[in-house]
Amino acid sequence: MASVKAEQAHSKSVTTLVRLRRDRILNEVFATGDALKVMRLLGITAQTAMP
Repeated sequence: MASVKAEQAHSKSVTTLVRLRRDRILNEVFATGDALKVMRLLGITAQTAMP
């Protein structure tokens, strides 16, 4: 029972981190309008940088 709750808590935190990363990327793209700059700044691929 305790391990199930721990797994659920871990899953929620991972989902939150993924959402934070996605929001950060989108904010940078919209703020700069320069996908190449965002790619270099965040170390991501062109596919990820293009919303």
